[in-house]
Amino acid sequence: MAVHSDTSEGGVTEVISHQIRPGRVKDFDDWLQRTLKVKDLSPGYLGTTVISPRGDESRRRYVVSRFRDQSALDAWRDSPERARLFDEVNAYAIPHLDNATGLETYFALPGRSSYVPPPRWKITAITLGASFLISLAAHFALDPLFVPLGLPISTFLFTAILVVLLAYAALPGLTRAFQGWLYPAPN
Repeated sequence: MAVHSDTSEGGVTEVISHQIRPGRVKDFDDWLQRTLKVKDLSPGYLGTTVISPRGDESRRRYVVSRFRDQSALDAWRDSPERARLFDEVNAYAIPHLDNATGLETYFALPGRSSYVPPPRWKITAITLGASFLISLAAHFALDPLFVPLGLPISTFLFTAILVVLLAYAALPGLTRAFQGWLYPAPN
């Protein structure tokens, strides 16, 4: 079981991966359906996506659940229903635990099954530098078009450009470019 909590302002995401034991895929999938029904009753629960690489016959499942905030996720994690369900799933899946919080997941390296997240100051430095350069370029190029639209609309458009370019271009690219600095080789 791998656990990831993303504590961004828009809610909290929990990602749990399960390696299903041989011959137990149907048992696991039945357990998952029961778990989702119970989770639906949990206050602050927003929904779940289940990812099965290589289709339904894969023995790996990634369960991505969204909660309103950290307290809603904590309430679910501390509930007796969850404890009972997670005791049961051990019969069907081999647990694997890994923890991460926040932006460091943008800095995950492809092909690495485990990693120690970079220190927050390094994540902050790269994110700040990328944000500054994208904002500066967007304002320089697009101010004449966006400013006449008014402050709320122009702010939304600049923010949308910043977020999209950070998520899809800048952070993945900078992670590869600064791989040695973010993830120094162990001594």
